Amino acid sequence: MYITVPFTKNIISAGDKGKGRASENPEEQPVPQITEEERLERERTAAEIREGRERVNAQLKMCDRMKLSRRLGRRLKGWVEKFSRMADELTAEKRPKPTIAEVLARNNQGQCPLYDEHIFDEPYDDFIRNDIDKRHEERVKVIEQGIKEEEKRLEALLIEKVAELRKKEKEKEKEKEKEKEKEKEKEKEKEKEKEKENEKEKEKGKGKGQGNQKKKSSSDEGNDSKDLQLFLDAEMEGYRDFANMFKDMVNVAPPGSAIDRPGVRKRLRMVKERMRAGEDALDLLRKNKPK
Repeated sequence: MYITVPFTKNIISAGDKGKGRASENPEEQPVPQITEEERLERERTAAEIREGRERVNAQLKMCDRMKLSRRLGRRLKGWVEKFSRMADELTAEKRPKPTIAEVLARNNQGQCPLYDEHIFDEPYDDFIRNDIDKRHEERVKVIEQGIKEEEKRLEALLIEKVAELRKKEKEKEKEKEKEKEKEKEKEKEKEKEKEKENEKEKEKGKGKGQGNQKKKSSSDEGNDSKDLQLFLDAEMEGYRDFANMFKDMVNVAPPGSAIDRPGVRKRLRMVKERMRAGEDALDLLRKNKPK
């Protein structure tokens, strides 16, 4: 951010005050007579103005780069406006009379190089520099402290999470061991029950023939096959009703309606295939009755 203070093209001298605007032609204006001391003072002033401009622009660039607080930026802008206003309030009597070279430069470039910037007092300059350095150091300290605290917090959180995971793993291992022990106990109980059953069968088998142990009555076989056939018939009846319902819906519905679609016909075909498969299974079971 560079600071430029516009300057009026027409300069009103002390003699022309109240008479209107002075002529813009430098040849018509009277050539001011200045002494050697005034010329040296003017050159020194111009040098100080250039130095002040460079310092302020450097500080404003630093502010933009560091992205400092808005409060400090407003303070800098306030100082710039203050000195610009003070320069504008200067009367023509207090202003130094320009030389011919300055007037020519003003007419050619639109501004006078000696009046585009104004001097900042050294105390203000030091205050700005010290304030910037102090704020930057404070921000760096706060950021470093925040980073350290965050590292400690994350480290503690990581330790806590690792401890929780280890605890959960140990609990899972204990549960697995308990389940294995329970399974072993169940297997032992089953083996004991089998041994008891074998002993009972051996005791019952004493004094009896082998034919009496394996024979089944013809009435029991007939009852088993009859129950199985009734169960399968009931299942197939449900399939038949379902298939007939879809068949009636497709036949009754007018062509082009929502029910007359390939999806419905596909569903009906699947139901019919399942029904045929069930009938085939029923025939197979009827032919090969379980013994």
